[in-house]
Amino acid sequence: MRTALALAVAALLGTLILPAAAPATAATDTGALPVAISLTTVDPVALTPQGQLTVTGTVRNTGRIPLSGLQVNLRLAWKRLADRRELMAWVALPARDASVGTIQATVPLPAPLLPEESLPFTVTMRGNSSQLAVTPGAFGPRGMTVEVQQRTAGIRRVGIVRTFTVWEPAGVPPSTQLALLVPITAGATPLDTSGTGQTSAGLWSPTGRLAQLLDAAADPAFTYAVDPSVPAAALAAESPLPPRVSGQTAQQEDNSPAPVTSPVPTGRAETAAGSPGPGSGSSPAGASASSSPTAPGFDPRVAAQAAAWLKDFVAAARGRQTISLPFGDPDVAALAAAGHGDLVDLAERVGAGASQQVLGAEPPRGLIWPLSGRADATTAALTAHAAGRVLLLPSSAVSPAGGVPVHGSITAPDGQAEVLLADDVLSSSAAAIGGSDAALAVQRLLAETAVLASSARTPGP
Repeated sequence: MRTALALAVAALLGTLILPAAAPATAATDTGALPVAISLTTVDPVALTPQGQLTVTGTVRNTGRIPLSGLQVNLRLAWKRLADRRELMAWVALPARDASVGTIQATVPLPAPLLPEESLPFTVTMRGNSSQLAVTPGAFGPRGMTVEVQQRTAGIRRVGIVRTFTVWEPAGVPPSTQLALLVPITAGATPLDTSGTGQTSAGLWSPTGRLAQLLDAAADPAFTYAVDPSVPAAALAAESPLPPRVSGQTAQQEDNSPAPVTSPVPTGRAETAAGSPGPGSGSSPAGASASSSPTAPGFDPRVAAQAAAWLKDFVAAARGRQTISLPFGDPDVAALAAAGHGDLVDLAERVGAGASQQVLGAEPPRGLIWPLSGRADATTAALTAHAAGRVLLLPSSAVSPAGGVPVHGSITAPDGQAEVLLADDVLSSSAAAIGGSDAALAVQRLLAETAVLASSARTPGP
């Protein structure tokens, strides 16, 4: 299933990255250790020789007996991780593995940790005590661990979490360019683009998903991949058409243009059975409609929220690069498999008209983004069928370790299909920011981009 964010990295060998189902932020193997560690903050995110690194979090006893004599260790590995496969290997190490780095700071926990009890901790180290090289070539990520040890009868590890810090020794650090693509789609929410005023309550709410999506992608560095049925539905909710008499078209009634309706179903599995899929619209013009003097389902409050969201969307879209998805964000792979590629052509044309109506201009179109993130030869052929189309796939479709070119082509039955690859690890880390493992996600994202930025440099110690 397509995730909420795609991240494209354009470096010397750019890698386009699509979020994975589970964020690649920390090792999942706990080795049955009884203490779970959650990081809250790593501040600052990069360590300098003159700086001070502070890590905060909580420890929780997941076992059945109290644990006393506990201390939290902050450890740092001296070796620069110069390859993305090394980053993957670091977080995948078993919980009891001896590769944990050198202790940089230790804080004792003030009391025994009872079963299911949690305690906060704060541990701090100075950059100039790390004994890392201070030459510019030493820039890059280092493996960092937060470890809980029990010092009663001997010393034993009872908890660990692996992450990273970026060592920034001197001068201006190298940089890389990130291209961030966020889909403005309705997800599993059925949309009404017909103008009857029927829409899901809360869809346009200031605290709803679509508003939060605009807030999260407020930076103009984000490129919008817009399903035109979303702003079309907002416009319809704001100004629903009056009801039509059975058998009468909108043009016959008031000479206004017919409402835009989706030409194809979305095919999303999460759409409730019996309900229209996102962008599927309502009954076509000419079907029976209510003779009520008001538009069915019209809610002035919803109309006001839709108008406010649409205003924010238009302002944001005009200040950034925007790409149009086919109208209704259909399941392009399913349509291709069923031999209905012509419906994708139609959805693109309908989307162009809807975008023109809302934005006053037609954004570039032709992005083929399978809902599942996967595509077969039939979907590739659909991409090759029309000029200007580009197939967006996760990097794992080519190489699980990344490091593949961002842009290329594959051979399809109808010719060459242009392909963009989205990097799974970067995208999953970016998508995890704001979640329960946000601190781990930030550090993983920085470590990955630091490797990309310094890939052309001579390796340092």
